[in-house]
Amino acid sequence: AQYQSSFYFEPDGAVSTSGEQIRIEQGGYALIDLMARYDLTENVALSVNARNITDARYLSSLTFTQSYYGAPRSVLGTLSVKY
Repeated sequence: AQYQSSFYFEPDGAVSTSGEQIRIEQGGYALIDLMARYDLTENVALSVNARNITDARYLSSLTFTQSYYGAPRSVLGTLSVKY
């Protein structure tokens, strides 16, 4: 699990039409990742990795001109073979 407390960005000199300082905010959020692995044989294994399983929507970067959303839920399956 990962936790990010709230954070904000106030660009210097940027004000709204009412004259108030512009403030871009992101509230706190938590991300939960899971991983499971199963050995089918001594040489073959299956694994599944799930990231952001709650599909939390959050900003991972704040700037005045651009802000970026973090990655949505993703799942990756892997078949491993040792020889």
